[in-house]
Amino acid sequence: MNELPPVLSLNSTTISADDINLFYETKKDFSNNTARIDLHGYSVEEAQYNVKRIIKFLYSNQYCYTIFFITGRGKHVNKKGERGILFKLFPQWLRDENISHMIEKYEPQIGVYEVTLKKKNMESQLVLKFEFLRSLAEMGLPNYQFYLGVKYYNGNGIKKNDKEAAKWFRKAAEQDLSPAQLMLGFLYMMGMGVQRDVQQGLHWYHLAARQNNSIAMKNIAYHLLTEKDYKNAKDWLYKAYEAGDAESANQIGIMYNFGIGILPAEAGDNHGKVNLGTQLLNNNNKEGIKWIREAAIEGLADAQFHLGEAYLLQGDVDEGKKWLLKSAMQDAGEPSGRAQLVIGSLTDDSKQKLEWYQKAADNDVKLAQKELAKMYRSGSYGLIKDDAKAIKLFNAAAKTIKRYGYDEKGNQYAQYILGECYELGLLKVKKNPKKDLNGIKKLQNKDIC
Repeated sequence: MNELPPVLSLNSTTISADDINLFYETKKDFSNNTARIDLHGYSVEEAQYNVKRIIKFLYSNQYCYTIFFITGRGKHVNKKGERGILFKLFPQWLRDENISHMIEKYEPQIGVYEVTLKKKNMESQLVLKFEFLRSLAEMGLPNYQFYLGVKYYNGNGIKKNDKEAAKWFRKAAEQDLSPAQLMLGFLYMMGMGVQRDVQQGLHWYHLAARQNNSIAMKNIAYHLLTEKDYKNAKDWLYKAYEAGDAESANQIGIMYNFGIGILPAEAGDNHGKVNLGTQLLNNNNKEGIKWIREAAIEGLADAQFHLGEAYLLQGDVDEGKKWLLKSAMQDAGEPSGRAQLVIGSLTDDSKQKLEWYQKAADNDVKLAQKELAKMYRSGSYGLIKDDAKAIKLFNAAAKTIKRYGYDEKGNQYAQYILGECYELGLLKVKKNPKKDLNGIKKLQNKDIC
């Protein structure tokens, strides 16, 4: 669950045992959850007091480790004619000797400060009581509807009830919550709490997959495998792998290795060898290098990049550079672009670094576009400061593109910079509040605001 409620109402002035007992119970478990605290509407004194109070409480109980304090971006003026005063003063509050030792780090974002608390050894933590969780779910909040469904599904502290689980998963799924869509699809496929309906199950899987849910993608692929639709199964496994599910790479590698559902010309395909090899390496099995090397020798740029990266991770820098250079020199799109970026990062020669970064940016590698934009913005590495080129590269880095059949999200840092530029008119950009808001929405989708 990505979002939890503020611990207590900010209108309360003290944290008492009664407050804690009303909403929370103790459980021997740990999870790195987040809290969001909105400071809008409070005076400076009230906001400062509540920030310190909440940090003390969360640190003491290790309820969660990440807090997003929403201060606003300074568009509103207070009674004294001051603009953005909470955002400006917030870092000073964190230096207070009563709480500074509790804070691991903090980072400013657009109208928000992300505060990460230090962890300490605890035997217990606080979790929401069932009755409070249910009341939040009944208010229509999708995250809590999903959490309630999980409790019913697992029988966690209550009697297991698949029908109730399906009910609450559905409520959250209908509000477009991806994990709930995944679980509702699973229940339909298994006939748990609902009448078994494969088409309904696939319907909810597909909705979750649209939100880049790798498990939903993999489940679609496994269903297609049972239907012997190997071509589409392979395509969905690729999507799941690219979305972050390493297990899918292993399945693809097995399909290629044994020719399962693969055309004779595709058997032993080099892409399959790379997928299988990277999966083995991810599981600390050095046999993976053998598979990747076979594909790299055949000239596959993606394999050469992965082989070079694997050697670097093993400490063999010379061998790693050799294979990265082979991939980079092919200039074969995004795989070569990733190799070009790594080579650029490894060189101390400013001119060569810029050349490699430019090649990687031309191959649409988001990180390279972002780094090059920063160089043009600051005029570093011998470049002449160029705001126009910087904003062009930031735009390219921030843009979501289609890659391997799925949406590759834009670079988060670039989106943040664009939001600032359109809001404040930086880098010679004309102020445009609508574009600024679009940038903020991109960040919200990444659970930043």
